[in-house]
Amino acid sequence: MQIGYGTKSDTPHSCIQSAINTGYSFIDGKDTNKAWNNIKRLTFDRNNTMFCSKLMGENKPDNHLPSNVRKQCLDSLKRAGLTYWDVYYIHTTYSFADVSILETWKELIKLKEDGHVKYIGLSNVTLDQLKTLVLNSKTPDYVQNEIHPYLTENSILSFCLKHNIKLVAHSPFGSIQNKKLIKDPLLHNLSLKYKKTPYQIILKWHIQRGIIPIPSSKNSDNILSNTQLNFEIQSEDILRITGLNKNKRGYIKPNHDEHRFTKHKSYRQRLIILDDLCNNPVVNDIVRKGYHVCNIKDTNEELYQACKDISKHLEIQQNQHWKTIWSRSFMKQFEDKTTNAYKQLIQKNNYLNQIAQEYLQSKHQIRIFITKNTITNDLLPHQTGLFHRDIQKQKTLKIMIYLNDVDEWNGPLKVVSEDNNRQRWFREKGYETIPRTTENELINSDCKIETITGKQYTTVFFEGTLTHSGGYIQRGTRYAIYIEILKN
Repeated sequence: MQIGYGTKSDTPHSCIQSAINTGYSFIDGKDTNKAWNNIKRLTFDRNNTMFCSKLMGENKPDNHLPSNVRKQCLDSLKRAGLTYWDVYYIHTTYSFADVSILETWKELIKLKEDGHVKYIGLSNVTLDQLKTLVLNSKTPDYVQNEIHPYLTENSILSFCLKHNIKLVAHSPFGSIQNKKLIKDPLLHNLSLKYKKTPYQIILKWHIQRGIIPIPSSKNSDNILSNTQLNFEIQSEDILRITGLNKNKRGYIKPNHDEHRFTKHKSYRQRLIILDDLCNNPVVNDIVRKGYHVCNIKDTNEELYQACKDISKHLEIQQNQHWKTIWSRSFMKQFEDKTTNAYKQLIQKNNYLNQIAQEYLQSKHQIRIFITKNTITNDLLPHQTGLFHRDIQKQKTLKIMIYLNDVDEWNGPLKVVSEDNNRQRWFREKGYETIPRTTENELINSDCKIETITGKQYTTVFFEGTLTHSGGYIQRGTRYAIYIEILKN
C-alpha cells in the first residue's frame, strides 16, 4: 500500500468505485461522511480493501465519552454495511467532552480487542500528545495528520518511524488554504525534470519519506494519475522539497499551537544585577542565572524534616483532602490541620528566611501550597505547564520542593537559561509578562531550556520573573511543595 483515497461527505459512490477499480486499497473517511452510506453499492474484495473511519467529537462532544464510543463506531459500521473498520481514529485528538483523551482511547483499544476494528489511530495530533499517549497507553497503529511540503511535520514523522506507527497524510497537496503550494517554482522545476505533474511529485515525495498520502478527487483522470508513480525522486531533491516547509497549517484544530497561542517576535529576559551579589551562594546563583538547585535533604535538616513529615502524611491520607486549585482540574492542593502545622514550621524556618531576606532585602511574607499535578484531559500543557513570566511589580522568590522523584516526563520545572554573552533584562518598568507559550516556540527563538529533574526533595529556588514552566505532566504524577516569598 503506497497511496490511499480520501473521501468527503459528498464524494459520489462512482468516484470511490473508480478509485477501487484503479487499484486503491485504502479508502479513508469519517463517521459523519454520507459517502459511507454508499459502500453497500460498491464492488470490492473485502480482504484486499481497507476502509478507515474516525470518531467525531467536534460537533458532538459527548461522542468522546467512554460510554458513547462503542455506539458511535457500531452505528457507523451499520450505516456502511461493514462488520469492522480496518482503521478507526479519534478524528481530532482533543478533549471536546469533560473526559481525558486517554479514557476515550481505552475504548478504541477495547473495540480492537473485540474485533470491531483492526487497527486504531489518532488524527490531527500534536507531538506532545502523541508522546504522552505512547507513555501511558498502547501505541497507536496509525497517525493521520495534515502533511505537505509547506507543513512537513518532520518531528512527527521521526517519532512514528521510531515507534513503528504508520503515518498517513491528509491534504497532501496543501489543502484549500494552501493553494500556492502546487505553483511553487521548485515543484514546477522538478515537474519538468522528472516529466511528472507537480501532484505526482508531491505524492512520490510523501511515499519516499515513508508516509501514506490520501489525496481526494472526483475526477477519474486525476484518480488514475495519482497512482502513476513508477519513478524515483533523487535524495537531494527530496531534501529540497522538504526544505519548502513553512509550518503552514491549513486545518487548525483546538489542540494546535496556532489555535492556542500567538507567535511572538522575541523573548526578553533578565539582566544580571551584580550589586545584588552577597555572601550567600544560593542568592548569588539566583542573581547570576535566575535559579539555584539543591536537595534540601543535604542542605537544611529542619526544613528536610518538615518536608519528610508532609510526604508521609500525604501517603497516609492518600486521596483525601485534595481540592482543585485555581480552577485547574490537573492541579490539586492538599490542606488539613496537620499540614497547616507543618506549613507554619516552614514559614518560620531560619534557612528560608535568611535567603529571602538577603535576596529581597526587605520584610516579606511566605505563602505555601502542597500540590499534585497530573496529566491534562487533552494531554497538552496548560497554564503553569506553559512557559511564562510572573507579573508582580516587585522581586519575588519562588521555591519548588519535589516530594517524589521527578524525571523528564512527570512535571520537571523548566527554565530559560542565561546566556552570559548576551546581557538580558530583568528590572523593566511595568514588569510586563510574555503571553504563555510553548517550549518549541522558545527553542525556535534560540532560547536555551534547562530541565530540572531530580530525586525526592530536590529543591529549586528561582525568580518569578525568570521565564519558566511549572511542570508539564506526560506520565505519572508530581507531588510538590510550592512556596512564594514576596515583599510585604
